[in-house]
Amino acid sequence: LQLERVQLFFPSSMPAADFVAAASAIAISQTVKKLELSLITQSLPQITIRLWWTWLAYALFSKRAHSSLECIEIVKVHHVTIADMEKFTQVLSAEHPEEKLFDSPHGESEEKLATLARGATIRWQFNYRGEPLPGFEPLLFPFSVPSVLTFSDDGVSEWVNVLIPGYGRGQVQRVNLQFRESSEVKANTRLKSLKIGFNNESNSITNGIPLLLTAVGHSLNRLTLDGRNLDIDICTILRSCPNLVELSLCGAVADVLLKFGNYCGLLQPFSEVDLDWNNVIALSQTLSNDNNPLAKCVHHLRVRPVSDAELNALLDMLKQNLTLKYVEITIPAQFQRHIENFRKFNLQPTHHTMKLSLKSKAAFISAVEENQTGSYQQRSPVSELSQELLCKIFTFAVSPVRRQVFVRSEHAYVG
Repeated sequence: LQLERVQLFFPSSMPAADFVAAASAIAISQTVKKLELSLITQSLPQITIRLWWTWLAYALFSKRAHSSLECIEIVKVHHVTIADMEKFTQVLSAEHPEEKLFDSPHGESEEKLATLARGATIRWQFNYRGEPLPGFEPLLFPFSVPSVLTFSDDGVSEWVNVLIPGYGRGQVQRVNLQFRESSEVKANTRLKSLKIGFNNESNSITNGIPLLLTAVGHSLNRLTLDGRNLDIDICTILRSCPNLVELSLCGAVADVLLKFGNYCGLLQPFSEVDLDWNNVIALSQTLSNDNNPLAKCVHHLRVRPVSDAELNALLDMLKQNLTLKYVEITIPAQFQRHIENFRKFNLQPTHHTMKLSLKSKAAFISAVEENQTGSYQQRSPVSELSQELLCKIFTFAVSPVRRQVFVRSEHAYVG
């Protein structure tokens, strides 16, 4: 059964062992395309937050992550610190990531995938040195368990360290493991979309985002960063995510959607420009500049001005900008006199065009071919059109995309 979307909620009260168990299952999930993780970490000690991030690195992005995930959303995040992301990247780059996670010694034997026999004894409680704790009843499963991964294995001991999907760390007897002929696991290359959403509290920390994107951004086509304290420039994002097609940036005063189109993979056009989406006036000035490539990339804008100066800057921008397709403005109640001024820009033609339907093209071409079958005297001049001329005709036949402008008051939608 293929599931389109799964949402997992991780409260701060969750024991670390339960988070590890969930992450070990996510790493091999073959039934989920889109995963949303809500991380409630405000009251957690920093060492636990770091543990969560290292396990997310393992489950979602490391060489062991071979799930079917195409889209990941991590929301309600409180901290993404530089120190957290340094540990995160260590797991990603590790040749033996389980040894990094458990701080265990390097084994003589490589990690191997195996099936654990039904009814096998599983040690599941360990001290900080990774030694099994006495006094705990072992786990016994009345079924076999596939995709068990050995690690830190000396190749001869009776008991073997294993990672059990959905349960976490354990030790099992070697005799109860049936090893696969080939244990090579390819990392997940399907991941194309990532969203990081912060809880937007004033003390949230976002300075680790550049390190995170450097570590995981290469495969991404779509990226969303949502947080009022974000401080990262567009060029840094594109350098880390060279295949990005769409970028959504959501800040305290504005949300912008950029589509890079022909710029995809090219850094040079953006090397000397930036977009301040936390300053309405600066953002309006950027979007008014026809020579700024970023202005041409912004297709959607949602903005929350708080002063006359900001509203006037937005009105001036709409007079100049012909590439914005969608604009949504939330106006404070005391400035509602501006509503009619913004409505004038609704349905304004833009420089974007709607694609001519395949049906229309086929109808035109069929008419040309029909003319060519008649006698020379009956042939229309249309039948002499070259492919190049046909392409030009199709180009002129398209209609412009009309801008949508929506205005909202702080209390109600007004048009």
